[in-house]
Amino acid sequence: MIQNLWNIGLKVKDLDREVRFLEAVGARLLLREKLPVGDGLEYAILTLAGTRLLLFPTVIFEDKIEGGVTPGLTHAVYRVDDLDQ
Repeated sequence: MIQNLWNIGLKVKDLDREVRFLEAVGARLLLREKLPVGDGLEYAILTLAGTRLLLFPTVIFEDKIEGGVTPGLTHAVYRVDDLDQ
């Protein structure tokens, strides 16, 4: 059984703008950093209404996908009672 929506990932065009918007509507910024992967993978994690939002302007595997990845939802992670069911 699904307990809740734990995390959603979103590719965004402008990370600064999206973070400002989400904070304005009540989200709380938990983390923002740039990882030493390739040219640097920048991302932000916010929480809104009990769900974590993972925002990034570049998807880590984007160079492997012909045509890239368009902005929008990239993944959803659900918390479940039992992985075997």
